[in-house]
Amino acid sequence: MKFMHRVAFGAAFLGVLFVVGRAGGAFAAGVDAKGTPGTPSSSREPQGEPWTVGVILPLTGPAAASGEDMERALRLAEEDIAKDGPVRGKRLRFVASDSRGDSSAALVALQGLLDAHRPSIVVASLTNVCETLAKEMERHPDVLLACTVVSAPNLTKGRPNVVRFFVTADMEVAAMTDYLAAAKVPTIAALYVNNEFGRYASEFFAAQWRARGGKLAMNEAFDPAASSYKTQALKVKSSRAKGAYLIGCGDSVGLMAKQIVEGGFRGALYSFSGFGAPKVLEIAGKSAEGVVISAVPFDAAAPTTEKQRSLVERYQSRF
Repeated sequence: MKFMHRVAFGAAFLGVLFVVGRAGGAFAAGVDAKGTPGTPSSSREPQGEPWTVGVILPLTGPAAASGEDMERALRLAEEDIAKDGPVRGKRLRFVASDSRGDSSAALVALQGLLDAHRPSIVVASLTNVCETLAKEMERHPDVLLACTVVSAPNLTKGRPNVVRFFVTADMEVAAMTDYLAAAKVPTIAALYVNNEFGRYASEFFAAQWRARGGKLAMNEAFDPAASSYKTQALKVKSSRAKGAYLIGCGDSVGLMAKQIVEGGFRGALYSFSGFGAPKVLEIAGKSAEGVVISAVPFDAAAPTTEKQRSLVERYQSRF
């Protein structure tokens, strides 16, 4: 199977930053979303204090590899936006802070950005981080939160100042369910990360899979912070399932795949788009061979338009 290259997260993130960057000044100025947010000023010289965009990334911790890609994309986005001219007469300034991929650390990062820089817009990534920040943003209705690499389905519900640039968990699950049904896989052992995202995705998958006539040999949660999944690997092997669906993202799914294969399971492995992250593939090692994953519409490993090819080439040549 062809996995996404390391550029996938970063290249997609650049597009997110460009979109929210152009809209950020308009949001701060109170422009109606039905108007023309982000229209460049007639003057090419920025005036006054810049619009500040806070960016909360996993620069350290288990998702640091993705955070590094996103930080690189941040540099490219700054260059693109600067070339396009001031936003309503002001330049844009990106200020990054580290979430460590942890919800509590993300709250500290958000508060630090709000206290020190008063951003009009905050960009964040990862499901657990964005779920926590979305709730906190209810206390800051004048700040827009734009999230990416986040699959939680109800993230934006009832929150007019929270937007998402990514597929939802039910979209990925539906695509995988269709694939499994078409491949006529009779039984699946499902393992899901023990958080709101994992629980929702596993419940949705169980309902969809059973509705298609499929059988679940097991449907069990796992701790993403665990250092060993040999117990779960033994259960998967003993279940006699023909496939194992790993519902989650981050380093844990790589380790889970590795230990399931090392434990003697001979069925096929399936997972979410996050399995294609370089660090996950590195952890999984040879066990990643043949894993089937759902993929986001823009796959940097196989760009389909001239704009996508140009972006991928630029990113790869730069970094």
